Amino acid sequence: MAEKLKCVLIDADLQSHRLLKNLCKGSPTIELTHSFTCPKQFINSVGKLKFDFCLLDIHILEPERQLISNLVKNKPVIFLTDTYDDRLREVINFAPIDIVNKPIEKEQLNLALERVNHFPIQNKDKRQELFRIKGRRGKWKLKLAEIAVVKTDTIDPRNKRVIMKDAEIHILRNYTFEYLLGLSNLLVRVNKCEIIGMDFVREVRYNSIILNGIMENGEERQVPLSRAFKKNFMQLLMQNVPIRE
Repeated sequence: MAEKLKCVLIDADLQSHRLLKNLCKGSPTIELTHSFTCPKQFINSVGKLKFDFCLLDIHILEPERQLISNLVKNKPVIFLTDTYDDRLREVINFAPIDIVNKPIEKEQLNLALERVNHFPIQNKDKRQELFRIKGRRGKWKLKLAEIAVVKTDTIDPRNKRVIMKDAEIHILRNYTFEYLLGLSNLLVRVNKCEIIGMDFVREVRYNSIILNGIMENGEERQVPLSRAFKKNFMQLLMQNVPIRE
């Protein structure tokens, strides 16, 4: 089931609250779940809140802005500003996903949300990391550890075909292998056209890999292991995978 992105807003400007509520009305992609005009209220409540990203006023005073950034450091932050001043240089240090001008406009917000969608949701357990994608049926969250195979789409090579642990298939539009590999150290490239999940390696042969539980034509799927990628692959998996020469 497609999920909306849950947003929290921290801004003393009441107009921002009104505008964002109007933009979220009837939106299939974004839901304003919490809003605060006082930063201290958010700081005291953050442990109980469930949200995917944060909209934060650039004019919040430095100590509170720093604390809020630390509290939401594993979630994307979009800063809101109505001026260009020294604060812009300051907030760059917090690595925001985007900076949006006030008053908030639908087009600007949508561009920022595209960046949020490409942001992996961090978790202490690497095997619980999530990755948001936008597909034919809306926006989805995939567990990176449940990605078994990513391969170049045969119809449009700009797209990637993702095979999940449960055999469900997703199409990623306009993603590169380099970008996907940067999301998680659980993914490794094994040939020019394929990435596999490290947790699915059952056996490594001279120039192929058998994937555990990933079926193809009634047998466990076998993917080629190219010489160009073999050294890096072996460095990552040699200690855990039986090798048959």
